[in-house]
Amino acid sequence: MPEDFDDRTDELLPLGFAPGSAVAENDPENLTVDDLKASLFESTATEPRIVSIKVTERNDRVPVVIDHVRAVWSVNESVKTPAGKVVYHDTPEWYAEGQVMRSDLRVRMYIIAVRSSHIDNMTVQFISDEPAPDGIIRVVCID
Repeated sequence: MPEDFDDRTDELLPLGFAPGSAVAENDPENLTVDDLKASLFESTATEPRIVSIKVTERNDRVPVVIDHVRAVWSVNESVKTPAGKVVYHDTPEWYAEGQVMRSDLRVRMYIIAVRSSHIDNMTVQFISDEPAPDGIIRVVCID
């Protein structure tokens, strides 16, 4: 694992990520929220709607069928409110999981899409039964 990483344990652990390695990409090419929705809602056993997920700086990709999505409503810290009142962003962020085609591998994703279907940032982690023993989620940017 490269030495240059972001420790995003506090952010990603409550969402369902596990200690270990993950990759983040800003403005993923060729992938939209609509693609993720189509994979989730329009896939069939004989005609899966595959999304291509970038997993390395070398542009290596894995074909994934999305099978689980959960909205994540985050607090809008920039809005000043009376004490105790919470204001959320207008659009949710997303936690998703999917099956890598023709493989036992699964991936989890945290997706930020502020402007309709455009994905601003996506963090991807392969799901493992053996999380890192040090308890840290190390995220490397692969832009």
